[in-house]
Formats: sequence, structure tokens, C-alpha cells
Amino acid sequence: GTITVLATTPSVASSPGLFSIVKTDTSKNNNVQVNGSSMTFTPGTGIDGKMYGFQPGSMYYYEDLCRINNTWGGKIYLWYSLDGEMAELYNEGAFWLSCDASFGEKWIPAIGGNEDYDILELETDGSTGPINFTFSIAPGQELKEYSGNISFHARSDYDIVDDNPGGDYLGDRPDADP
Repeated sequence: GTITVLATTPSVASSPGLFSIVKTDTSKNNNVQVNGSSMTFTPGTGIDGKMYGFQPGSMYYYEDLCRINNTWGGKIYLWYSLDGEMAELYNEGAFWLSCDASFGEKWIPAIGGNEDYDILELETDGSTGPINFTFSIAPGQELKEYSGNISFHARSDYDIVDDNPGGDYLGDRPDADP
């Protein structure tokens, strides 16, 4: 299976254009690919492109697969959500993203009505730290197939009522990005 986000070559661009996701993965196994209008991450493959899956009782770290750049003319508020089996893996503690140089800090997603998700603030022309993917496979569990999406979302200062990132959208703005 694959994890897909909308993209335009050579990087993922939001619509409207508030941010772009830039592929920074330089590994020889080509887990991250940009093809036409999508960016795909396929965990568990080796350098030969063959799917090996993950071994029980192991942790897998995918370091600096991408970064997110603010392309808007002001501050943006950035978060992500998961669906499908990616959300299930997160809820089981088997998968998470981090957005810094270490793997210890989890970036909490907005899934299932969770109101405690993490929002990153990016200044004009700012960039996130490296976005890392971690898989923690429990003993007795073997993962070989993956499905679901990781979706990144942003609001600009102009989309927010009373400068509150969790506030209501100003629906009359043509450039508002829900």
C-alpha cells in the first residue's frame, strides 16, 4: 500500500498556495516519490524496490523525508490529519510523525474529532524542521500492507477570527484554506 498526498512536481503544493511540501528524502530505497500530481511514501521497501515489510518488535525511523515551506505572504498555522489504517496505526502507538531533529517529539494529528492536535506556526518564508516518520512494531505483529492518507492543512492569519488558530473561518475569503 501507499500513503498519498496531493502534489505538483517537484514538490507538494497546497491549493490555494499557502505552503509546499518539499521532498528531502535522499535514501537509495526511493520510499518517497513525486509523480505528476502526487507524492507517495511507501514504507517497508528495500533498495531493490521489493516490499519487505516490518519485523515484529522493531522500530523503523525514516528521517527527514520532507519539509514544509510557508509560501504565503504572512504567518500560517499548520497541522495534519490521518485517515484509514494510518489513523489506526497512530491510535495503536505504532506510527507517528515528528517535526524536528529528534524522533522523541510526536507531532499530534487532528483525527477523530481530537481537539488537542498540534498546530505549528510558520512565519513568512519559514520552513518546518525535518519531518520524520516512525513505526514501532509490537512483538507478535508484522506489518506488510499499508493504506491511508496523511493530509497537511494550513490557515493563514486572514482565515482566523480573533487571531485564534482554532477559530472560525472567514468564509468570504477566496484564498481561505480549510
